[in-house]
Amino acid sequence: MLSKAMECTEVLQELGRVGYFNLNGNKIELDNQSISDITSRNLDSDIKDLRQISNFLENMGVQKDLDLNYFDKQSQKNLNILNSGLVLKKKVALDYNESKLLHLRIANIHIIALYNFTIDKNGTMIDIFTEIPWCRRGEGKDSSDISIFEVFEPNDWLKIDNCNFDSVIASYQRLVDNDLKFEDANNTIIKIVIAADMAEDVSRRELLLNWAQCLSNWNLKYSQNSEIAIINDLQIKSRVRKLNSKEMEILSNILVNSNDNYELCFGSSVLLKSKPQADLFWNKLDNETKERYKDFPIYTLYMKLS
Repeated sequence: MLSKAMECTEVLQELGRVGYFNLNGNKIELDNQSISDITSRNLDSDIKDLRQISNFLENMGVQKDLDLNYFDKQSQKNLNILNSGLVLKKKVALDYNESKLLHLRIANIHIIALYNFTIDKNGTMIDIFTEIPWCRRGEGKDSSDISIFEVFEPNDWLKIDNCNFDSVIASYQRLVDNDLKFEDANNTIIKIVIAADMAEDVSRRELLLNWAQCLSNWNLKYSQNSEIAIINDLQIKSRVRKLNSKEMEILSNILVNSNDNYELCFGSSVLLKSKPQADLFWNKLDNETKERYKDFPIYTLYMKLS
C-alpha cells in the first residue's frame, strides 16, 4: 500500500543515514556493505514519486489507500494526465473529439473528471466536484437543466473514489436557487441504490446507501413527484433497517390513493412486503414498463419477496 511504502522507504533512508537501529533495547549496527547497499539506492527519488502520488490523491479528496501492486504503466499515464490537467492546469491532448466524463484508474483508485474538448484537441480537465460545471439535457423548449451527476451510471457510483457528495447536493441546490427548469433527483438516487446492490464490499455498500439517503433527503423537499420520492426514500431505508409503523402507514396511503397508477401501487406493495399485491400490480404493467423496471432496485426487492 502507498502509505506503508512511504513509511518503509523513509525508514530505510534514515537507516542508511544513521547506520543502526534499536531492537528490544539493543543497538544493532549495520556493516559498511549493508549501508552502501541502502545509500546506493535512489531513495530520494522514490520518496518524491510516492509523495507526488499521495499529494495528488489527497488533493482529489481520495481517502482510500492506493495499492502499489496494481500500479502499472496505464496507472502512470492516467496519473500524468490528471496531474497535468487538474493540478498544474495545463492543457492535455487526448484522442477525443468531444467533451466527456473520463473514468481513469490509478492502480485500485478510480477518478472521474471532465475532459473539456477544444478545437485543437488540446482540452482542459475539470474537477467536477470543485468546479461543478453546468449541464443541460435536450434542446429548445424541451430542454431542462440537470446536475452533471445525472449522467453518472451505476458503475461510476460503484467505483468512484474522488466523490465529494456535498458537491453532488450543491449541483442540485444550485438549480433550485436559480429558479431553473430542472428534473428531480429520482434517477440519480435509483442509480446509486443500484450501485449499492452491486457492491460486494460491505463498507462500500453502506457508503453508497448513505449517499443515496443524503440525496433523498434533499429530493423529498424539492421533488415535484412526491410519491415516487417517498417510495425511493423508503426503499433506501428498507435496505438499512426494518420500516417502522409510520412509514408502513405512508405506503398504505399511497397504495389506497393511487389505484390508477400501477407503478406506485407496485412499489408500495413491494415495500409493504405483500407479494400477492405486488404480483397483482406487476401483472397490470405493460411489457415495456416491466422491461424497464427489471433494471430498477425496487425490482430487486420484488424478486426477494416470498
